[in-house]
Amino acid sequence: MWKLPKFQSIFYVVVLITTLRLLVKMFVPSILKICPTDEGTGIYLEWTIPEKDCKPPVHGYIVAYKRHELDINYSCRSLKGGRTCSHVISLSRVSSKYNIMVSAYGYKEHGDFCPPVILCMSDYLDVNRSQGCGDIRELLPKPKITKTKSLHEGKGLHLKWRVPLDVSNVIIEGYIVAYKRCGLDTQYKEKMVPGMNTKCHAITGTKPCTLYEVKVAACANEGTGLFSVPVIVRTGVENQQPQKMSDRGEPTFTPAITGICNIIGHPGVFVRWKIPDNADMKNVDGYIVAFRKTVPSTAEYHRCVIHDNSMTSHYKEGLQFGMTYQVKVAAYNSLGCGQFTLPKLFVFHGKDASKRRKLNRKLKFKTKIS
Repeated sequence: MWKLPKFQSIFYVVVLITTLRLLVKMFVPSILKICPTDEGTGIYLEWTIPEKDCKPPVHGYIVAYKRHELDINYSCRSLKGGRTCSHVISLSRVSSKYNIMVSAYGYKEHGDFCPPVILCMSDYLDVNRSQGCGDIRELLPKPKITKTKSLHEGKGLHLKWRVPLDVSNVIIEGYIVAYKRCGLDTQYKEKMVPGMNTKCHAITGTKPCTLYEVKVAACANEGTGLFSVPVIVRTGVENQQPQKMSDRGEPTFTPAITGICNIIGHPGVFVRWKIPDNADMKNVDGYIVAFRKTVPSTAEYHRCVIHDNSMTSHYKEGLQFGMTYQVKVAAYNSLGCGQFTLPKLFVFHGKDASKRRKLNRKLKFKTKIS
């Protein structure tokens, strides 16, 4: 019987295996849900997962995203686990439109990406001219009043302000100058000053020898940004220095989550965070740690209040084994809550670890008796 040479046999086997791999394609996920997170600081993403006995087996997923018409290449996040079905993408201030797609990967195979989905964050903005919306308030820069001058023997005020470097894609159309008499007026009078490059304005019609409270905010079509720290000015006084009011409010810094630990033998999870070096701790009364399940996506956060500003960790019990949770942390005081961190995902395994430990003890005990 005629036989092929050994090297030709190996070559044909390799070709056959490669052909079979090409015929059996890797699972291609489909995006089921995509929406902003509660704070508008991230994008929550869900996709389909294959059956447990699919071939080739799925070892994880790759989430690729880029800023629409701003980035050329996609940024990728590799997620381990064939049963992983959700992820939170951190947002950038310089774009409100993203292209997102997902693919699966195996031991040596990499599947095709699903068709990209375009998410426009501006579609979720609640456009309200009088109050503005939370996202626009964060995107627009906050001005700072640098100089005040009394005009016409106290019958006018001249203001100058500066704006920090703005890297957002929101176009500033002008500024709103708000002022009122201290102790006499309850509501501000507002004047719209058009022009993105405008950095000064003269208020007319003021009363001589009167204290006025003045503040400035940037505005766009979508709404109004944050007002500057109010400045108190007395009309009729020349060459005076601006007097800023106390800007004490809710905490201005955001903690950073540094660790999420499942503790073996305990039905709970430890969450640790750190505080920025330049944080003003005099303005902090404690922290709020919020947990919620990722499924269903409408699940509400359960908040744990910590009445100690020196704490940097929290232990949470009552979580369900095998469930994926989101956790976020924020500082708070009597005036309100600061900005939360971006939600972080974790799968709770604490109860399972406790059960395995008890089972191992029982097996060892039975072995000793026998």
